[in-house]
Amino acid sequence: MVNNLLITKEVLIMTRFTKSDLKKELTAQGSYFFTRSTMRFFGDTMQNYSLSSTVVTNRNRKIVDVWKLSRKKPVKCGLQKPTYFDKVTLNRVYVSTAGKD
Repeated sequence: MVNNLLITKEVLIMTRFTKSDLKKELTAQGSYFFTRSTMRFFGDTMQNYSLSSTVVTNRNRKIVDVWKLSRKKPVKCGLQKPTYFDKVTLNRVYVSTAGKD
């Protein structure tokens, strides 16, 4: 079962992966990121998001291939920073801020 899941994730990475696909996968994992109440709290909509592929250095100084979820317009309290998700596990990746002080 685990091998089938990994193959499915790899196939998703190679095909066109959309913000709706990300929402569906995260919701299936039990994430609250895209729940109606969370999005309402931040004053956000799915139309406000864009999804791109990039490579980042995480807090453990490892290079990770990620999906970058960006907001087109700021939401509540000016929140506009992108959020990163590992392409294989879809776990949230926290980017290193070393040297940006």
